[in-house]
Amino acid sequence: LRNDQESPLLRLPAEVRNRIYDYVYTTRFVQITYIPSNDLSADERGRWNKETYN
Repeated sequence: LRNDQESPLLRLPAEVRNRIYDYVYTTRFVQITYIPSNDLSADERGRWNKETYN
C-alpha cells in the first residue's frame, strides 16, 4: 500500500506501466525523458518518444 503511494512507477496508469514493462523485458536500455508540458506545443503534449538502444 505504501509503495503504491510513493512509487512514481506504480502511480502511472496500468497501460503505461505495462508498456514500460514490455520495453524493459524486450530491450536492453530504455531512455525516458521528461519534458515539462509548457515547453511543448499543444499538438506535441501527451506523446511518447521511444528510443531504444541495444
